[in-house]
Amino acid sequence: MKTKRLLSAFVAGVITTTVFTGAMSNIIPSITANAADVLGDANGDGKCDIRDAAYIAKAISTGKASALPLTADYNKNGKVDIRDAAAIAMKLSGGKMSSPTSPFKDFAGKYSYSAGVSGSHTSFTLKADGSFEGECSDSFWTEKTSSYPNGTVYICSFKGRFTEPQKVNSYTYKMTLSNIALKKNRGYEEIKNGIRYVYTASAPGFNEVKNMYIYTKGAPISNLPPMWGISGSKLSNTVIYNEVEKANFVKAK
Repeated sequence: MKTKRLLSAFVAGVITTTVFTGAMSNIIPSITANAADVLGDANGDGKCDIRDAAYIAKAISTGKASALPLTADYNKNGKVDIRDAAAIAMKLSGGKMSSPTSPFKDFAGKYSYSAGVSGSHTSFTLKADGSFEGECSDSFWTEKTSSYPNGTVYICSFKGRFTEPQKVNSYTYKMTLSNIALKKNRGYEEIKNGIRYVYTASAPGFNEVKNMYIYTKGAPISNLPPMWGISGSKLSNTVIYNEVEKANFVKAK
């Protein structure tokens, strides 16, 4: 309780000083990011500034913290509380409080999933901040004309972000999707190097998501769900598993 009161007092002090000194944007700069969802953006204006610290503090004080977006979890501890408002306020005022290191840094890399014998292949690159970009493609070299003599590729290009992983045990983390979006609209077509690319909205492994699990390298396979192409006694590399589609993405070595 004492810690919570101190953090609340700190947030209130920074917010009060900013409001009564002048325009917020002229006093404390915004934290900017290239990602579609900006960490710390609680009020949905696409940036993180002192207004977000105030927004979080007000939501908590009025019992509406549960309605705050996932981006309000600035310190990435899996919940939104007064510490997030304090971390934003201190960061903006030049303090040293910052969000802790995310587990994603240990799992960043390229992951791939092949949907059995269908030939459809989905891959994505996971970044250290939990964002990702990927695509699913399926090639039909006999589907061609004089305009695209090298065939047709059906492709789904997407990007998004996972929620912060929550540790389940020594080799398992649990997460879900924070957001996902198409990079090119369904039905869009283009021809490059004699190949027609037709963009779709289907990517096996991401079509239906509830929970996704990260199984770390060395995890005992006997304790994991059955997975396509996985054998032996221990995982040779990290796997991200979609429990609904029973799809396993294996990290490239």
